[in-house]
Amino acid sequence: MCGVTDEDIELSQVCDEIEEENAISEGLCEVLNLNRVENMDCEIGTEFGSFNLDTVDPVADISDAKPRPVKSEPGDDNGERFGKPVTDDEISKLITSNENANTKKNTTWALKVFEEWREKRNGNSVGEIPLLHLMTAEQLNFYLGRFIVETRREDGIEYPPRSLYLISCGILRHLRNKNVFDKNILDNNDPRFSEFRKILDSKMKDLLKRGFGTAIKQAEPIMPQDEESMWEKVVFGDGSSESLQHTMFFYNCKLFSLRGHNEHHELECSQFVLGEDSSGKYVEFIGRASKTYKGGLAQMQLTNKQIRHYSPPGERCIVDFYKTYLAGLGNEGPFYRRPLQGHPPKYGNQVVGVNKLKTMMKTICAKAGLSGQYSNHSGKRTCATQLFMAGVDEQEIMRRTGHRSEKAVRKYKKPCDEISRKVSEVLDPGVPQSREKRKREESDIESENEGHLKKTPRVFGSDITNGQHFHNCNISFNF
Repeated sequence: MCGVTDEDIELSQVCDEIEEENAISEGLCEVLNLNRVENMDCEIGTEFGSFNLDTVDPVADISDAKPRPVKSEPGDDNGERFGKPVTDDEISKLITSNENANTKKNTTWALKVFEEWREKRNGNSVGEIPLLHLMTAEQLNFYLGRFIVETRREDGIEYPPRSLYLISCGILRHLRNKNVFDKNILDNNDPRFSEFRKILDSKMKDLLKRGFGTAIKQAEPIMPQDEESMWEKVVFGDGSSESLQHTMFFYNCKLFSLRGHNEHHELECSQFVLGEDSSGKYVEFIGRASKTYKGGLAQMQLTNKQIRHYSPPGERCIVDFYKTYLAGLGNEGPFYRRPLQGHPPKYGNQVVGVNKLKTMMKTICAKAGLSGQYSNHSGKRTCATQLFMAGVDEQEIMRRTGHRSEKAVRKYKKPCDEISRKVSEVLDPGVPQSREKRKREESDIESENEGHLKKTPRVFGSDITNGQHFHNCNISFNF
């Protein structure tokens, strides 16, 4: 079995979550249609760890982060009812700015892999393989099948099954970007590409049989005892601006299931509302666009995330920590800003950089002395796992995590050690016993049975060892 490296899973790790995991795990029986492929949510960081095509500088200082530009308010256009006439370039930028960046990277990567294969094939053959978007249906069916079988990583090792599927999805998106809408290579109802789909399906099964794609790295959840350790070691708390910011980051992940660095980087103070009602103090989070909710025509039936979390009064009332933190920020502006020295906690105007936010959970866990596969996604897994351990209904877990299907949220669940231990004890062969001890136990059981039989009364000449018998009673028979 081959080990999993960065390039093994680069295609399947350019995004943060697989919300469309069903289409992958179920095989090719329910392939993504065009809209689902275009909006495919790939949170592979959960399955394999946190890998990004962006260059990550874990030691980058937040001081080099640039201030975030001030956003214009809705309808703010010099008081005019209608905006200025827009150009084609502005329309194009509007559309491009709302495309998922990681999905674009996946498409670019898939095309790059295919183009490298095509160039090598063209150099070794007489006939030249045309560009993808210029191929006929017959050519796509033929060449893509050969490509899937022959493609390899740069080190010559075969891709795992999931990567091959995501390469195919990236190629399909590239065709759509080139306005090729009459050829859907993953559509089971299109017989023109049946050979390609059979080859892809068979290759994925063959790879799995040979051990490719079976070594899966997952971001580990923070268990209750580890969370308690973070409080005891003062990683959490309001003793300093940094520890309070770590507290806010962790509980934004755990309570409201924020995980992608972009979600954290775009957070504003105005998205958190503190209040109190008959149920107690609460902090309410009002979400905006995210990976699972982008708005638009395809999601008219959905709404943005809006979660109210109640916290009882006490030393660790999380509402009080949010209140202290927001006060240190002046209750406005970006939510993550550079911590300043002094008490009470205060923060500057410099926004925390993306690279710093990418490694924030790892930093928190390292300070607490935890070892393992921890990433920003650990917070979301912590949310789902602890709710699962407490027996909370799946619908409520989905409301917290933002998932739209039970299958998607179940991959976040991780049974606690206590449950795993009980299951192991039931299935374990047990502690071995000596033959003499077993013989003594068997002999004791036989002696007990013999004594019981001797004491059993005889009725109508038969031994009754079970059931009921009658004594000194009249029996009438009616015909």
